[in-house]
Amino acid sequence: FTLIPTFGIIGAALGTLTVYATALIATIIYSSRFLSFPIDWRFAVKTIIASSLMSIIISFFPVEGVLQTVLAVVGGVVIYLTFMLLMKSFGQREKEFFLAFFRNSDETIEKSII
Repeated sequence: FTLIPTFGIIGAALGTLTVYATALIATIIYSSRFLSFPIDWRFAVKTIIASSLMSIIISFFPVEGVLQTVLAVVGGVVIYLTFMLLMKSFGQREKEFFLAFFRNSDETIEKSII
């Protein structure tokens, strides 16, 4: 609340980001004592980079109505996926899963998950 009067909605966003990032770090530190599973940090970094670049690009989209909002969302998805593909973030299993998903083949989806 202290950032809102000075920075407006951007202050609210930065405050929210800070709180959630702090909660994430605390959760990771605390839960790592009890749960052990591999985290693919390379994929996580690529995801953060792609989402950051996407958010910078879509911040230039003029959004003043429903249609423009839908176009910004679709554009964001395309931009994000493009960056993820350019960084070669997806392995063969993920590619097979998405192809099976779009083909609507339940049997193929089950095979790619297992």
